[in-house]
Amino acid sequence: MSTLYQNSYFSCNENLNETNGFINSKELPISSRSDMKHARRIIVKLGTALITRENEDGLAIGCLASTVEQVSQLQNEGRQMLLVTSGAVAIGRQGLQKEAMMTMTMRKSLSVKDILQNSRLAIQRQACAAFGQNDLMSFYEHMFQQYNIGVAQVLVTKSDFYNIDSRKNLQATLNELLKLNIIPILNTNDSVAPCTDTDTEVTAAKDEIVINDNDSLAARIAVLISADLLLIMSDVNGLYTGPSTLEGSKLLHTFCPKQDLQLISFEARSKLGTGGIESKVKCASWALDHNVAVVISNGQIHKAILNIIDGKKIGTFFTNVPAGTLPVDVQALKVRDGSRLLQTLTAEQRKTIINKMASNLIEYSKDILQANKQDLEEAMKEGLKESLLNRLGLSEKKLETLSIGLQQIAEKTDILGQVVRQTRLADGIMLKQITVPIGVLLVIFESRPDSLPQIVALSICSGNGLLLKGGSEAKYSNEILTKLMQDALEPFVPRDTIVLINTREQVADLLQLGKYIDLVIPRGSNELVRSIQKQSVQIPVLGHAEGICHVFIDKDADLDMALRVASSHYAKETTEWLIRHNIKFISKEVNPPKVPKARPIEDFWSMLADKLSTFCPKAFRPPVISHGEHQQRLYSTKMSNYEGIHA
Repeated sequence: MSTLYQNSYFSCNENLNETNGFINSKELPISSRSDMKHARRIIVKLGTALITRENEDGLAIGCLASTVEQVSQLQNEGRQMLLVTSGAVAIGRQGLQKEAMMTMTMRKSLSVKDILQNSRLAIQRQACAAFGQNDLMSFYEHMFQQYNIGVAQVLVTKSDFYNIDSRKNLQATLNELLKLNIIPILNTNDSVAPCTDTDTEVTAAKDEIVINDNDSLAARIAVLISADLLLIMSDVNGLYTGPSTLEGSKLLHTFCPKQDLQLISFEARSKLGTGGIESKVKCASWALDHNVAVVISNGQIHKAILNIIDGKKIGTFFTNVPAGTLPVDVQALKVRDGSRLLQTLTAEQRKTIINKMASNLIEYSKDILQANKQDLEEAMKEGLKESLLNRLGLSEKKLETLSIGLQQIAEKTDILGQVVRQTRLADGIMLKQITVPIGVLLVIFESRPDSLPQIVALSICSGNGLLLKGGSEAKYSNEILTKLMQDALEPFVPRDTIVLINTREQVADLLQLGKYIDLVIPRGSNELVRSIQKQSVQIPVLGHAEGICHVFIDKDADLDMALRVASSHYAKETTEWLIRHNIKFISKEVNPPKVPKARPIEDFWSMLADKLSTFCPKAFRPPVISHGEHQQRLYSTKMSNYEGIHA
């Protein structure tokens, strides 16, 4: 597929194919950290502070070696990597200072005045760049050779971007090197480049960004070659609300330039580099406006680059999508406040809310199905398994069933304030166990959007506020269902009593808010449950072990009826259910019956297998177990469920 990528600065044709499992961001832009793993063309910009030692004497070999190893790993996975490196001027200055000292007489070498004249400010910047570039490239070449990767040096100046022919040549060169599995290493050609912009250059830029440092160079290159992701690695952890050393400054893990710019104040630049955090923000925002995702992070963090690609919350991720409009702690606080108002409602008022939710499912069914159709289309494009597609899908029949289920829940809203039991401790002293709301629930569920209305209804019925996190594959379905549920709340309590969380990063933050959230309920795979239990150290987690989904049929059962029950149940489920679970036939005798008596069971299985052949070609024969084994398994199941509860 050939796509024409255009912006106010240039236009170019680029092949945007899916290669080696990586999806080009021009088709599916990186909108969240979980999308990072799809990035194929990645630019890593290394600041001077990462390349030189703190005392400005030589290369920071340990940090650079780690960076080269991470970049090489991503390159060997089939991605296209490109480095924009600083450091030539700083390395050259160190070398030239030594050369200057060697040319001094003994008397001058002992003179403080003459030493200062040969200090950093005394040596011409262009000469430092020319001298240091050779050492820097020599290091990169030898390091990447350890991983059987070739590198190519590309030195550019501002005029290469402002001149149309030069820009096209640069673009063609970089694309060709990337296709040949070569890592281009770029730097500004400071030995000939002017230190300031001319009026002509500023006018030629036309888009409010000029190349003053390697941050702006990296942003320009990222847009020029239609990169998926730009990683600006420096010696700061990311973007802070104020100077990083100032007490009270908060690291922003997500930054929306159009919304959050007023939240930050900038600090001074690094003493080694030419740019600062303000320059990085400006360049990152410009690249973001041209469809390039950006992360600013500390390159000294262990495996920072690989962890960013894995979607971990490292550094500051730039996005044009407002982060839920509110920080997660503010959202959790609003849910808590809403839950306290919800607890003051009468059973009849909660019943009215749930019945309204039920009617909304029918009244807005077309809108729900349209959103669900969009989820299904995107899921099919991403190659989601058929079993998961079946879970994801909604229909008129499902919505009608959901509506009926919610109405049934509405009839149970009198469950609060019920005395479960009471004990007389002494004259005039009674100990009572009374049903009360828990408070705020965080419920995490996978795949099935039809779970959302059920969870909400049960939460409202029991007087609990609710934070929801559904599967990303049901994004549009969950959004419209949440809105309809919130619409039903408004006459009685704030809409924020129910909140839908969009990203995994927000879940990680919420799991640290024990002062606002009272219980976490993960509903999904065993892997999901274990992961949530591991992350939540402050909040109790109501987990579970492996699900039990067996059909038990006694040997004396009416097999015709059992056939209808089993086949009907299977028909409603997915092939994954059929593959993973067994049908159990229970014999009350210690020893299973002989073949003549077992014949009806064999016939039953044959008929069932024939009926379900369209669902699961890998049908299996059921084992025959004794009544004693059945009782033992039931006991084991109960015990495993108890063990699954984590507090």
